[in-house]
Amino acid sequence: QCVHWLADGTFRSAPQKFLQSYSIHGRTDWGIHSFVHVAMCDKKQEQYELLFRGLIDFANQNGIKLQSISIMLDFEQ
Repeated sequence: QCVHWLADGTFRSAPQKFLQSYSIHGRTDWGIHSFVHVAMCDKKQEQYELLFRGLIDFANQNGIKLQSISIMLDFEQ
């Protein structure tokens, strides 16, 4: 039901031994809702690709139809 996604990571609240906590939220008519939280070991492009591929695979295996129109990401380098 969430067609607009927001994704961002934070280093401050990452669990020990992880570089960052990354979360994906979806916006609906009723507000913004968190639906993915991941503890990430690094912030290389490959790790983000694995995250989103894993999300797509999980949705496909569980009959969840992802219908994102937009994804807003915070790009930091």
